[in-house]
Amino acid sequence: KSLIVVGLLAMVVLFQNCAPGGTKKNKVSTTSSSTGNPAPQGGDPCYSQFCATYYDEIDQTGLAVDRYEGSVIHYDWADGSPGPSIDVDTFSAYMYGVFDFNEGDVQFNVTADDGIRVLVDGNVVIDQYFDQGPTDYSAVVNLTGGQHSVEIYYYENGGGAVLRANWTQL
Repeated sequence: KSLIVVGLLAMVVLFQNCAPGGTKKNKVSTTSSSTGNPAPQGGDPCYSQFCATYYDEIDQTGLAVDRYEGSVIHYDWADGSPGPSIDVDTFSAYMYGVFDFNEGDVQFNVTADDGIRVLVDGNVVIDQYFDQGPTDYSAVVNLTGGQHSVEIYYYENGGGAVLRANWTQL
């Protein structure tokens, strides 16, 4: 992958999804400090934050925009979308990150309008992938201390658009 920095914008050429075993997706996208976090310097770009890809179709195809999102996701797009090139009513997202956890129970919390699926270390912990109004879900997962991957799949299929995700060590 190559990184070209121009002012506040960083163009990521040949951006590769960070998911283990994920397919390489060659595309050009932008990350702006006003719409997402700046690209990290060195190391794994998906460590301690989500690498997110937003798609213009609900099945994670079509035009894609990549951003770095931090470790807490909190969006209420209402009747909007993640960006001007993403349609307001039929978009989707894939987010991946590797985070440090203490040993013990962790409660994963999400709110979604419409579909949401959350995986921890490749295991599905929340699977509510259907059209719905804003709905809260949570799951408690017992983790060993150390690094664990968290993946979020989301889609919007009309009306309002909400995506929130966080976790709490119990």
